[in-house]
Amino acid sequence: MLLLFGCALAAQVSQPAFAATLTVWQGEAVVKGANVDCNQPVSRKTIKAGTVLKIVLRPKNVNDNGANTNVGFTRDSQAEFMMVLDNGATSGTAPTFGVDQSGVIHANEGNPYSGFVQVPSSLSASDMFATLSGKITNFMYLAGCKVTFAATLSRRAD
Repeated sequence: MLLLFGCALAAQVSQPAFAATLTVWQGEAVVKGANVDCNQPVSRKTIKAGTVLKIVLRPKNVNDNGANTNVGFTRDSQAEFMMVLDNGATSGTAPTFGVDQSGVIHANEGNPYSGFVQVPSSLSASDMFATLSGKITNFMYLAGCKVTFAATLSRRAD
């Protein structure tokens, strides 16, 4: 049995690694405005103007990033909310994936978004900094919660 495990491990180690180069920008997003549905009975779930979240942006068509833009938000290292923007669209309904502040996993939920503005509008691997702003409905899986946000990001070193 141990010999089989050792052979399987050796075969796995000798496999060539996938050489994709994903290029991402990371930073902080600040909630600029939030409606009353973002105010939750449990304070750690509440989203309001001034709430700061970590953000990761993987824009479309940069190196091996693919044709869609991915935007991920993390709150208090507990809740995660990741959006897939079809072809980098600035508005629409995005499938979202993540986990809410109660630990409930969410997958492939449709969340409306609009007014997304990325600067520069077409990022390249040589761009060091970017900004992103927009509006999201049902933000962080809070039903009816509508926020506007603004984010500043820097390219993560390879």
